[in-house]
Amino acid sequence: MTAAAWRIPRQKRDDSVKPGGAIGRGRTLAATPELLARVRGAAPIRDLPTVDVAAESQPSNGFSVLRLLRGFRRPLLVGLALIVADALAGWPRPV
Repeated sequence: MTAAAWRIPRQKRDDSVKPGGAIGRGRTLAATPELLARVRGAAPIRDLPTVDVAAESQPSNGFSVLRLLRGFRRPLLVGLALIVADALAGWPRPV
C-alpha cells in the first residue's frame, strides 16, 4: 500500500454544504421553520421505566425454554407448517 491509497480526495467547490441541499456525500439539509415547529410541538420524552423492579428481581426457579416459547406458539407453528408445505411441494420434483 502506498500513501496515495489513503489520501482523501479534495472536494469541489460545488460540494459545499448548502441550506436545503440534497443529502449525501457529506451534505445536510437545513432545518426549515416548519420542521422546527413540529419538533417544538412534539410530546415530551418519557424516560421513566414502567417495569416493576421488585417483581422482576425475585428469583425464578421455574424457567424453561418451553415456558419462554409459550407466547410464540402460534407464529412458530405457522412457520413450521409453511416449511413442511414447502418441503412437500418440492419433494416430487427436485430443483
